[in-house]
Amino acid sequence: MALVEAIAPAKQLRLARFLRDREARTIAAAKIVDRYTFQMAITGQLTTLLKSPVLQFISTISTGSPALAYVLAEKIPVEQLPVVIGKLQMAYDLFSLLNSDSNPLNFDMLQLWPLLQENTGSLEQNAWALGHALVEYWTQNLAIEQLQEKFEEYLQQV
Repeated sequence: MALVEAIAPAKQLRLARFLRDREARTIAAAKIVDRYTFQMAITGQLTTLLKSPVLQFISTISTGSPALAYVLAEKIPVEQLPVVIGKLQMAYDLFSLLNSDSNPLNFDMLQLWPLLQENTGSLEQNAWALGHALVEYWTQNLAIEQLQEKFEEYLQQV
């Protein structure tokens, strides 16, 4: 963890993916949640998220085709697009960090979609709650219904 703390934030995630210690990976996951929470709280950063091709990339990775991204993008109101893409990017970063050969995970964008579009509370609260719920979802192998419950619990805590 001392090594992770000593390097730049952009490099921390890449290093954390190679760590075997579950606690170190969990701390790295918390840093991802904090970074996106902060990023989504700043309006200027939302434009950056909007311009990123995250939706197509994750759709291609999870389904082999960007077609799902185009279908889902049509369902997102324009004013919510930066927020949804920001949450999707956070979810994929968490998934990438927590996925391992010893604990293979499934990134099912369609199952996560309702939570990505949920905008209860402030953007900051919503991102924080989603990030922490996703960490529990993937580390504890929860069902999608339990993920929704955890998300709502975290929203009430903030």
